[in-house]
Amino acid sequence: MVKLDSPAASLSIDFSDVTDILEDILEGKHWKEFDPSSIELDFIPFYIFNYDILVEQEMRGETVSQGFSGQTSLNAVDANIEPMVPRIMDNQPIDFKKEIQVEHNNYNVNTPAVSEDELKKTCEIKLATQFNVSQEDVATSAFRLVYWPVWTIFVKIPDQGIHKLYIDGVAGQPLNVEEVPEREKGWVEVSKETFTKLKSPRGWGEVGKKAAKTAAKGAKSTATSSEESSGPGVTGWLLHSKPGIYTLILLILLMIIWFFLM
Repeated sequence: MVKLDSPAASLSIDFSDVTDILEDILEGKHWKEFDPSSIELDFIPFYIFNYDILVEQEMRGETVSQGFSGQTSLNAVDANIEPMVPRIMDNQPIDFKKEIQVEHNNYNVNTPAVSEDELKKTCEIKLATQFNVSQEDVATSAFRLVYWPVWTIFVKIPDQGIHKLYIDGVAGQPLNVEEVPEREKGWVEVSKETFTKLKSPRGWGEVGKKAAKTAAKGAKSTATSSEESSGPGVTGWLLHSKPGIYTLILLILLMIIWFFLM
């Protein structure tokens, strides 16, 4: 049982869910081998608050003012504006409690680094920078502190070192998936996927479009570079580069399809 000084969102994503989400993320990046060396549950303090912003623009020699309002949150540890928390709260019911039952032993409750005295000014400066307005045009109100469960995963990827990933513990959203590098598929994988797609007429169309688009792009790029230097040309690109080899495989498969359909 975790006892907190402010309410925390109830944990909806447990340890087994995290491992499944992690596997989906890495498979989507074409990684089949990886090692999650450490998985920790962090309760991160967020200040949720309302804001009002006044924007003034010059239009036809006149100053036009327009105001808009919203709700966002400030990560009280790194002092960054994070709209994730109120966005999830708008999309699903969430139970907040000061006592949270946690089955995972490796958890940590983070302490707010932003004090209440500097909170309002910090939020207004951050929003002014974000919306490109002056601090005087930003008003904030209705602050409340909540703790949000976030899974922190250290995963080792072959030849890529260790990467730190975050997964929201309420809705299961990956928070920094763009930081995971994408592995380039080998020609065996490309060929296997292509043959699988060719089992359906719809797959034929997808393969044809991809082959034509890739070939046209590669030929155009090679032609441009050939004009600028004495490069190997289209033939060299097809035979000596990975994109070229993939394109050649797709073109050969298209020729086979055309032969059987004629």
